Amino acid sequence: MVHATVAEGIYIVGGPTISDELDGLVLLVQGSDACALIGMGAGRSLHALVRNILELGIGISRLRYAVVPIPDPCIAGGCKQLKEMLPHIMIAAPGDIARLLRNGIDYLGRESYDPCPVSLETEQVDLGGVNLRLIKVRENAYAVLCREVMLLRSVEDLIHIISQIRELKVSRICFFYETECISVKQVIASAEGRG
Repeated sequence: MVHATVAEGIYIVGGPTISDELDGLVLLVQGSDACALIGMGAGRSLHALVRNILELGIGISRLRYAVVPIPDPCIAGGCKQLKEMLPHIMIAAPGDIARLLRNGIDYLGRESYDPCPVSLETEQVDLGGVNLRLIKVRENAYAVLCREVMLLRSVEDLIHIISQIRELKVSRICFFYETECISVKQVIASAEGRG
């Protein structure tokens, strides 16, 4: 099996050492009614993502959403290909991100990937007993909160949202450019060690 469990119903199914070196971290979140991918990688490894989902014992028909919180080629580059491969999936993104995705524009304002057919502009996706909340961190960047796990683009984004971490009851943090998630206690201890 080529995946890891982050928390109950939250799995790493893709990333630089899991699916393809160009992929950012790809999480699968399982609810009682549906499942969602957070990110989908650069697009070269969609078959590996599907294989990893199937190895978890989750049928592809339960995969109903792909959530894109950041218009970055390593996170959203495979959007068009994913929709072509699995046409039943709804691509979800906040409104400002959706506009960039539909034009293939990354967070730096460059054309970087095939335009993405976003079907749902939202900052929340309900999977049945599990909600994905997209929280604006800064321009063109959202954090994704699911249960006690938060997914961010970078440490810079974490700095922008650190005051909300305890309020949101986050216990684990994942970064799109890493293949592991860390505990909030580790983050706080590391920050205090630098201060």
